[in-house]
Amino acid sequence: MNDLKTSILYIATAIEIGDYNKKNILNRLDEIIVQSRETVFVYEVYATHREDKQKNTFFQYGRGCKAKVVSTLEDIRAELSAKRPNKRFILWMLNNLLSTNLYQGKLQKQMKKDRKLARTTTTHTDKLEVY
Repeated sequence: MNDLKTSILYIATAIEIGDYNKKNILNRLDEIIVQSRETVFVYEVYATHREDKQKNTFFQYGRGCKAKVVSTLEDIRAELSAKRPNKRFILWMLNNLLSTNLYQGKLQKQMKKDRKLARTTTTHTDKLEVY
């Protein structure tokens, strides 16, 4: 996931500086989109039961975050391939991706909330892989 953030940061700095080849940036963006689809996001989940519905809920949140990342990258590609791309809008979208840690805030917030609720009962830690 850090490789994905580094690639997004590279594109953001290239667009911000303004000295870039549009074709190269679009090719790099295509690679990032494919990479984001193939990346497996791993989370540490605190659940009260092993067969709990919490894991399914977290998995669905994670899939939503991943789909939003892919969708945003495709929107950036569409805007960049326009005749007159709006660079401020593209930079805003890229910085939004980076500042929200690839849209994982909602999932992390819900996990922390459930962890606080689960302190009263026995909990265990699992790794949740979102593909």
